[in-house]
Amino acid sequence: MDVKEQFIRGRTAVRPYLYCLLVLTGGCADRTASQYLETARVHQSRGESGAALEMLQAAVSVVPEDAFYQQQLGLAYLRLGRYAEAAASLERALELEPHYADLYRDLAAACEAQGMKSAAIGWLEQGTKQVPGYEPLYRDLVDLKLGQDRPDDALRILEAAVERWPDALWAHFRLAQLYHRLELFDKARVALETVLDIEPGIAEVHALLGGVLYEQEKYEDAAKAYRRAIALDPEDHSSHNNLAWLYAIQGIRLKEAQRLSWRSLRQVPDSPTYLDTFAEILYRTAQYERAIEVIRHAISLRPENPALREHLQSQLDKFMAAHGGSVDRGGSKGAEEWRWTNHTDGQIFHGG
Repeated sequence: MDVKEQFIRGRTAVRPYLYCLLVLTGGCADRTASQYLETARVHQSRGESGAALEMLQAAVSVVPEDAFYQQQLGLAYLRLGRYAEAAASLERALELEPHYADLYRDLAAACEAQGMKSAAIGWLEQGTKQVPGYEPLYRDLVDLKLGQDRPDDALRILEAAVERWPDALWAHFRLAQLYHRLELFDKARVALETVLDIEPGIAEVHALLGGVLYEQEKYEDAAKAYRRAIALDPEDHSSHNNLAWLYAIQGIRLKEAQRLSWRSLRQVPDSPTYLDTFAEILYRTAQYERAIEVIRHAISLRPENPALREHLQSQLDKFMAAHGGSVDRGGSKGAEEWRWTNHTDGQIFHGG
């Protein structure tokens, strides 16, 4: 095995000799560090994180003043959960290149991995001051602010972002999502329409627009938006369910609603929300006993959202009243007692 091959494999015994060789040969340092990096990537692709780390340590020993290699070493430590060492390498990289925007994101990720969200936010805010034109910093910052339930801060950042980058789809869409969450539906619709003016073919945008229009009780327009979302993404089970619900509560196109509901449940059979939609359709078609069975099954799944649990119980009460109260209000049948069959008319939920 020659010296070059030993170097690529990172044998500790030859590193001091090779380092001296690199000092003497000057321009070879960057090339050799790059070789270490490529070998590290091979190890990482094989899941050999420890070996990859050794290669990156070797690369940094060759070019200790290069911010990029310090960053790569920091990320290797981060993948191994060695957070203090990751932070040290990343901060060293930042000292070398304070305008290296991704370093602020990496440091934020290291903090977030340790549950230190405030520190993560601090790094991102520092990054937006040092590199104010780098959009991903703002995206990450919005995510963390929302994760800390600070929607007002997120709103301020997003409104500044759309002013700075008027064609940034992500900023307008995230702003629309937040407006929707805050029940500022007119503003949400305007933000979504801005996105659609720039790029009309995004299913997720049409789906959210359907939700906004539904909240505004503009049902015909909401249905059109959901249909467009489904046309763009036929696997969008949420839009299938939402359109089915929209038809159900209006008591229209119930056969189509059944098919839509079936499509969503085929993809997510244990969704209490989707089961609620199917139960509502059964109720609207006077199939009260089956509606009661389905809603009981939804309740038995014990959704975490208290409002949803309350809604499901009120649905059960409504179905019971429609049936005349003659059906036992006991628990649902066990999951093993239910079977799904593929019926084109959407009549797919059967008791065992």
